[in-house]
Parts: sequence; C-alpha cells; structure tokens
Amino acid sequence: MTENHSPPPEKRRSALAANLALGAAAVLATLVVCELLLRLLGISYPVYVWTDPIRGVAHIPGAHGGQRLGDGHFWVEINSDGLRGPEIPLAHPPGTFRIALLGDSFMEAFEVPFEKTVGEVLGRRLSTLRGTPVEVLNFGVGGYGTAQEELTLRHEVWKYSPDLVLLAVTTGNDISDN
Repeated sequence: MTENHSPPPEKRRSALAANLALGAAAVLATLVVCELLLRLLGISYPVYVWTDPIRGVAHIPGAHGGQRLGDGHFWVEINSDGLRGPEIPLAHPPGTFRIALLGDSFMEAFEVPFEKTVGEVLGRRLSTLRGTPVEVLNFGVGGYGTAQEELTLRHEVWKYSPDLVLLAVTTGNDISDN
C-alpha cells in the first residue's frame, strides 16, 4: 500500500493563490520600474488625438507633451479648442488678417517646434509684407484627407471668422486618405 504524500486540496489552492499573487506583484513592480526608468530618460509617447464623432479623430483639447526628435526636444501644446498652439480668441482682432490653414500632418507639424510650423512662418512673413498683423490658425491634423478637412471647415473653422481659408493638399496621400 502506497502512502499519499500530496498536500490536501485546500493547501494546494492556497499555495497556487500565493504564487499567483507573488507573480502579479513581480509583474507590477517591473512595470513601475520600467515606467520610472523611461521617465528619467525622457522617453515617452504622448497622445494628442482622440475619437471625434464628426471627423473620426481630432486633437485632444488641452493635450501637451514633450517631443524628442533627431535634433532636439520641444514642447507640443494643443489649445482648449483642439488647435496646435496657444489659445486663440474666437473674436477676430481688429486690423488683423486671419487665415485658417487646413491640412494633414504636414500642417500639424509635430516634428518641429511651433515657431517653425508652416502657419507660424507664413504669419510672420505675411505680417512683414503687409505691414499689419496676420494671424494663421492651424487646423492641421495628422492623417486627415480632404473629406475630414471639409468637415473641419464646416464644424470648426467658420466660428473663427477667417478672412481666407487655405487647404494644403499633399498629393502623396491626401486623396488616398479619403
């Protein structure tokens, strides 16, 4: 007759639960250490877009974060209305020529500091040429095609009363993005 040396089922379940809890704690601790290490090294992947019921995706109002790309580190900021850059009043400033710029990632330009975006450079150059202020509002969102840009025009742009609307079309992918 052989003796049964295995522990009773209650003890086995208790040991299994303890091992599972220990394993879960080890995974959690590892993830916390990894997160801390990535933050110390300045490595992150900020999220700037969310689901929009009209356009599919749009910038998250108030989103911000650091971008580290090839030649440096800079800050990306989305204002409270979902545009890249500082807050912009809805009221058209007197004596200012206001341009709405629609486009995709080329206009959004998360790869460069805000001061070097097409809209900012265009605004400065036109202000110099005209001798009066020119304000360029950047409605660019990465991945947009002309259909989403048209929806942005209808639902977002007109409330800013622009004097001119510019649509930047990239023939490489804008048509296929539709």
